[in-house]
Amino acid sequence: MFNSHKMMSTPRLMMALIFVMICSGAAALNDPTRPSAYRSTESVQSLQLESVLISGTRKIAVISGKVVTEGESVKGFAVVKINKDSVEGQSRGKIVTLTLDHAEIRRKN
Repeated sequence: MFNSHKMMSTPRLMMALIFVMICSGAAALNDPTRPSAYRSTESVQSLQLESVLISGTRKIAVISGKVVTEGESVKGFAVVKINKDSVEGQSRGKIVTLTLDHAEIRRKN
C-alpha cells in the first residue's frame, strides 16, 4: 500500500541533494579537458600579496584572495618561499617577489 514515511523523506532527500550541489558549485572547478601544459594568460603583475601569517608550525599567504602555502600555485605563480613581508615564487620560468603594501596597514592608537 501507501507508505507515508517514504513520501515524507523524499522532499528532504531532494533538498539535501540540491544543497550539496549548490555548495559544491561554489568551489573552483578544474577543467578535465584542459591540456596539462596550459598556462594562465593572466599577468603576475595583477597578483597582490594581501596578508602573511607565519607561526611556529606553518606559513600561509593570501595572494589576490586565495590562501596558499609554500609549494602551491595561484594564477600561474608557484609559491616557493613565504617571508614575513614578501612571497618569493616562479612564474613562466622567472623568479618573482610579491611584497606587502605597508601603506595599507593601519594601526589603532
